Amino acid sequence: MKFKKTAIIAALALSTSIPVLASADIKTDTIDEVWGKPTLVYGAGLTDSEVSQTNRAFGITNIENVNRQVNSGQDFSLYLGQSGVSDNSLFSSVLVQKQAKGRGVNVDIKTPQNITQVTSTQYANAAITAGASDVNIDVASVKKVTGESALVGVYKALSANGVKVDNSRTQAATQELQTVNSIAGDHKDDKDFDPKALDLATAQIKQGLSDYKSKNGQVASNDEINNIIKKALSDNNIQNVLSNNDINNLVSFANTYQNSTAIDSKDVAKQLEKFSKDTYSKLSENMKDKYKDDADNAFQKIKNFFEDIFKSLSNFLSNRNQKQ
Repeated sequence: MKFKKTAIIAALALSTSIPVLASADIKTDTIDEVWGKPTLVYGAGLTDSEVSQTNRAFGITNIENVNRQVNSGQDFSLYLGQSGVSDNSLFSSVLVQKQAKGRGVNVDIKTPQNITQVTSTQYANAAITAGASDVNIDVASVKKVTGESALVGVYKALSANGVKVDNSRTQAATQELQTVNSIAGDHKDDKDFDPKALDLATAQIKQGLSDYKSKNGQVASNDEINNIIKKALSDNNIQNVLSNNDINNLVSFANTYQNSTAIDSKDVAKQLEKFSKDTYSKLSENMKDKYKDDADNAFQKIKNFFEDIFKSLSNFLSNRNQKQ
């Protein structure tokens, strides 16, 4: 699916008619008989007392209503090929539950005072890369942490629930999170920058890479990657904010992404579509105005948006089916 600027603007202008974002709040007072128990993955560095604090942060009233796992240094080796990660440094925990088809990936940070860098939309975008689909993810930490290790907890929760976790995708997802988070941190004081606009651009880059491979039968060259990235930044009104170094880091991530199995996933395309709609509704009003200012004929673009998305997604899936 090609993310044209007009389609993006139309989607964004529809924010008043898009349903309210699905909540990632996971209820544990009763067992969901359709989806079963949610999976709780604790950071291995937690003490018994901190485990209890974590349970309270998630609002868990009956621990028997969740399946429990521990995210350890070995999991970094298993999912990322990283060695030497100490259990004692892992404090972030996640609670994950499958949801109905079409709900998308929704993340709720339960302890925002302690997750100091990674945002909910950054988690969601990277989780989609890793293979998450229609899930609610709650994140919490009893200590101040940057938050990256929680993503490995998500990998473990997905695996525990029967999802085949591909290392090419987890490595791409982790690089994505680190890259986007670093860029967002570097520009946090820039009045012309909204980190969620970068999240939208990242989703557009991923879909643009997939669309390129679908049409050309091969992955994009560095020149093509640069074109895809620059268009995504321009479409999301941050082309004058990011530095050349930022763009180089995005190129490096894009190369990793397009060489992972995520690029051929039909489900990723669907999840990114939902993610992009949801993320726009979280943009600052200043950024929303910039999208609206770019629309020469907003109402016509609103009308055409869902038709364009449907046609693009249908073509995308059709091309995939023909090659399988």
